[in-house]
Amino acid sequence: MADALFDEALADAAGSLGAALGAPRLDPAAEASVRDVLAAVAERADRRRMNAGRRSLGFDGREHLAQRVFDELFGLGSAIQPLADDVATTDIVITGPADGHVNRAGVWSRFDPGFASAEALEEWARRLAERHGHHVDHASPEVDFAIARPRGRFHVVIPPIAGECAQVSIRCLRLVGEDLDALVRLGTLGNEAAACLLAAVAAKVNILVSGGGSSGKTTLTNALGRAIPAHERVVTIEDLAELALVDHLARCSALYTHRANIEGKGARSIEDLIPMALRMCADRILVGEIRTSREAVQVLDVMNTGHEGSITTIHANSAADALDRLVTLVGNAGWGYEFAVRRVAQTVAFVVHMRKLADGRRVVETITEVDGAERTGVIRATDIFALVDGELVYRNRPREDRYLRLLEAGWQAPIDTLEVGRWH
Repeated sequence: MADALFDEALADAAGSLGAALGAPRLDPAAEASVRDVLAAVAERADRRRMNAGRRSLGFDGREHLAQRVFDELFGLGSAIQPLADDVATTDIVITGPADGHVNRAGVWSRFDPGFASAEALEEWARRLAERHGHHVDHASPEVDFAIARPRGRFHVVIPPIAGECAQVSIRCLRLVGEDLDALVRLGTLGNEAAACLLAAVAAKVNILVSGGGSSGKTTLTNALGRAIPAHERVVTIEDLAELALVDHLARCSALYTHRANIEGKGARSIEDLIPMALRMCADRILVGEIRTSREAVQVLDVMNTGHEGSITTIHANSAADALDRLVTLVGNAGWGYEFAVRRVAQTVAFVVHMRKLADGRRVVETITEVDGAERTGVIRATDIFALVDGELVYRNRPREDRYLRLLEAGWQAPIDTLEVGRWH
């Protein structure tokens, strides 16, 4: 399809839709109305084409033209939106006007995003940010915000921070396994490990989910959240809407951080939202990710003040690294190393570590129990389950009191165990 025809249809649609163009998202009724307008735009474009002596686009061609225009005006653009809509896509990065890369099922490939120049790329990013209520310019050259189609987030950095050209990163959130049973079917973990985690949620032990970027932390956290009994009151706290628990848990409320506006007002951080959540009669609080020292202290306080069974995530390379990082964050808040070790050891029960394999699969690498701290300031931790030759196997029995809690919650522990050394 010639670009000239698309450009004409795009201009026609812009003139026909008017104020609707500023909407960051459309409700079903509004979208249906917009699509009716675009169908008429495509028909007019086809008539002009035939009047010029060219062959009709046909029904499929008109549908394709209308969809391209819709993606350009209300999505990520006619070249990028189809990639984002692909259920295998997890990440899209654009590093130049003709240089894009898409990650499908763990494999990166190159594509041409179709921008005429670096200026056109930057203008597109600006328009998209403004449509979602954000602003990016050379004085404020970075912005990150949620997108609805697909559910995910859009991040852009423009010059002078980005050098000569805007750098765009799009994360497409794919909760490929909505619950633990689905994750078992995907091979993320085995039935025995899933049963242990189900019992841990039911027994209301505090869980820290760790892993690197794109390792599946959010997917696992969402699956654990879905195992929370329906009668409980849950509050989730995130930077962006990544967890999908509000529609599943009747008494769930979601809080999201907010950046400051152009006047520097209105910012709300996770640190600001945790005290709000404490006033919301929550049985459990799920925090999307711990990044700062103050957040680490607050989350541990949440887990120690009547909100047992809370869940949070942290970036780390292993369960041991996750505990080290949490101790460091708490220590850096001014509490001192010894206090930080005791606080973490007393609060966190399980660390579930996720790993992204070379073939793109996300798996649970270890389920680690925290069993207090030595007087020397070393956290005692043992792998209950560990990945061995590609299989997550039962390695060690939890400590007695926690073991009994898991049994009371319905866990049927595997009979055979392997002796394993303690570490950390």
